[in-house]
Amino acid sequence: MTELPDLGRINREAIAGVSHLAVPDVSGDVRVDGDGETLSVSLRAEGDAWLRVHSARNPRDEARRAVDEALDGREMPGIVVLLGLGLGYVVDEVLARRGDVHVLALELAPELLTAFCQRRDWTTLLTSRQLVVTAAPRYAADLSSWRDDLFIEAPLVIVQPVIARARVQALAAAHDAWRQPVFERRANAGARRAFSAMYVRHTLANAPRLAHESTVDALDGCADGMPIVICAAGPSLDRVTAELARLRHRALIIAVDTALRPLVRAGIAPDLVVAIDPTTMNGRHLVDLPRLRDTYLVAEASVDPRAINAFVGRTFFARVGRFHPWPWLEAHGVQCGHLQVWGSVLTAACDLAIRLGGGPILLAGTDLAYTDGQPYCRHTTFEVDWEAQALRDGIDVAEVWRRRLRDVGTQEPDVHGVPTMTASHLVAFRNWVRAFVSAAARHAFVNVSGAGILHGDRIAQASLAEVLDDRPAQIGVSQRLATRHASRHRAPAAFDQALARLARTPTDAEPFTTWAADAHDLDLQATRRAVASAAARAGGLARHTAHRHAQGAHPSMDTAPDWIDVPYDPAMFAAKAPMEWLVPEAAARTLAYVLHGRTMTLSFVISGASLQGPSTNELYLRIPDHYLPARSVVNAIWIGTSSYREAGYARTHEGFERLVLFRASESVFGQEHGGLSVFGQITFEVQ
Repeated sequence: MTELPDLGRINREAIAGVSHLAVPDVSGDVRVDGDGETLSVSLRAEGDAWLRVHSARNPRDEARRAVDEALDGREMPGIVVLLGLGLGYVVDEVLARRGDVHVLALELAPELLTAFCQRRDWTTLLTSRQLVVTAAPRYAADLSSWRDDLFIEAPLVIVQPVIARARVQALAAAHDAWRQPVFERRANAGARRAFSAMYVRHTLANAPRLAHESTVDALDGCADGMPIVICAAGPSLDRVTAELARLRHRALIIAVDTALRPLVRAGIAPDLVVAIDPTTMNGRHLVDLPRLRDTYLVAEASVDPRAINAFVGRTFFARVGRFHPWPWLEAHGVQCGHLQVWGSVLTAACDLAIRLGGGPILLAGTDLAYTDGQPYCRHTTFEVDWEAQALRDGIDVAEVWRRRLRDVGTQEPDVHGVPTMTASHLVAFRNWVRAFVSAAARHAFVNVSGAGILHGDRIAQASLAEVLDDRPAQIGVSQRLATRHASRHRAPAAFDQALARLARTPTDAEPFTTWAADAHDLDLQATRRAVASAAARAGGLARHTAHRHAQGAHPSMDTAPDWIDVPYDPAMFAAKAPMEWLVPEAAARTLAYVLHGRTMTLSFVISGASLQGPSTNELYLRIPDHYLPARSVVNAIWIGTSSYREAGYARTHEGFERLVLFRASESVFGQEHGGLSVFGQITFEVQ
């Protein structure tokens, strides 16, 4: 077999072109007889025993039985993982059962691939990436072209028994290798499915900031020559904050969102904070904090708009994919850099550190384990939840942790070789960081956590002092970041007009119909209201920017002194349960605000509203555009009903998204049928 037929050659070229895998020549450990469909192959095992890889009589029936046994009565999922490819009869069988199935084949014995290439033409499957072939020992598989929906179900895993018997060590490595890329995509696909509607709404709500803030691309090379410390919120962060505070100016500090509050409490204002998760729960980490004037936010465009508002004029936007509404945004001139994310904000912070260009990269609080039975470091936003449970159940916080971690059920050796409690998803994140570090050969990584399971090739273990004590102070970090932010790419002026047109577009027309098809639980009316609100803000920013330019002044990101009319949304009006405050659109005569720096003046004239249900003493008016008060303020308002007219007062509460309206005596509001009027104006500082 010194000369390959054309079939073997074209398949080998396809594998090399798609998988960057050079198919090795047949070795002395493989015997090949016949050709095409009569091909048979044997593999040498330990002890020089020769094993026939497939049935000599009917390999197709053998493949059918293998698939039946693996399925065990369930439907064929979208992905099949083959551990041992052989001549590919199982590939034929799964494709016969489901034509769009995607196959990841990990060949444990790479020398068998030449015979696989000679059996039939695989080029269509290979070049379309419906079949991805990789081999020991590296098992490098790129599944980025596979659709997200394929990963919703768990893959079907089929082990080729003969090859597995002959290559036991390769089989163990293959199990680890396929789990990593598939777990990554399943985690991202699951998050995508769960949060797709929120992703659309939040990204559109943030559109005015996207058009006027900066993008993560602007940070490339910004920390050249600087040490970088990435701070996660693992339990060990408690042990290193004092040392980090002492060495704070020896490095550029990146905090993941969860770690921001503990660092601020320790007197450390990080240079950058990274946020990826779009949920309101996750947005809590970035609000109700002191004003961090020199801390910049690197945020996925779908992050909770309340968090974005807290970093006005100090945000570098990123995206993790090209999901909706990004095709529409890009078509109208909005550009945004990409961050690599693998199920955890820590992975995004690692990718950001590489982009910044500094080094060494120090990892603090990256336990990826429940060190000493603790889920996070102290003073995160979760502390409130722990204390609430402790108070409710009459236990201490340590018992809260024990109850929450009762079923995690896995142990891994920590950095000292001692078994420690962790979870499978944390082990997967650790494995991703290991692979990431191995690929980033030009950068040095040091784990300074002193605890947890983050260890492996090219991950050194040291203390902060050992790495940073002899380093000079890093001067001008905030100025560097400010300069990079000022060099931002701005969307064209026409984008504001496009946003205004979108706000007038019916929800049964494009692009709303495409967005609804992609995000199955998308509330189209709420989305259209989010667009209308964004369009009003974008118009105010555009007018202010034009005015400042006309005066020859630099436009300020956190000032928009044009009054912004708030689009009608019935969800803005509520009452203390069980009463309801019903405000029809015609009753909302005036609802507008103006921003001067971080000071908001909110004006409202509501006339002809109704109150129904059992009487209560509080009405709520949601503060527009996701802003949150920075402090409590009280101001007089006017209240009129069918039976009385009197003064009342409006009050903001720090971090509470609603204005609370009271009668002067704080007595209850009675039922009203179209007779309630509330007029007022209040000025307060926003976060």
